[in-house]
Amino acid sequence: MNGSYFEQVVFNAIPGTSPVNTVTLNGNNQILEFNPTVATSDHILQLNGVTHMIVENLRVTSLHLTQGRGIHITNGASKLVIRNNIVNVSLTNSTSSAFGIIISGANWLLDGSLSDSVIIENNTVSGGYSAIQLSGVHWTQPLTRISVINNNVLDWYGFGVYLSYTNRAWFPKTRSAGHYEATPAATQLHRPVLLCRRDR
Repeated sequence: MNGSYFEQVVFNAIPGTSPVNTVTLNGNNQILEFNPTVATSDHILQLNGVTHMIVENLRVTSLHLTQGRGIHITNGASKLVIRNNIVNVSLTNSTSSAFGIIISGANWLLDGSLSDSVIIENNTVSGGYSAIQLSGVHWTQPLTRISVINNNVLDWYGFGVYLSYTNRAWFPKTRSAGHYEATPAATQLHRPVLLCRRDR
């Protein structure tokens, strides 16, 4: 990529990709930003059913004050590497409507994705209710072989890394620094890593 881009970008399934035919999106440290005002379609970069793809060296920013999914992996997108990116979403959000890197279905609170073999590595993710949120469909249909390695997750409100319905998840060396309010509500959780409904 060359130059800055103000738009939403969606990659759907790409014909011909395979372990020896991998598509690489190299951002060259350029900026992809957007102000997503429609809550049901608030991604900046979406990988929809894509396989065998690398996204690297890209700066992804949501300009909306309270919502936005920086990099949204969905619809079974698999065999992916997300590395060396800088992702910025809302720093003021205190509800579940902003996420830095997320694997989910269309409804990020209720739906998961049957994604497999995803590596999320060496990224810096700032803001969001969860900086990184990864959700399978059900304990019988989990995310599998997910690696979250050596990332910096900063200024998140609820969770640094949130995993739900995962199988064989691995997340070493992720550094987390959350956003803690001076007097958070008694029921509010602020956790660097939460494993919820992990299969094994």
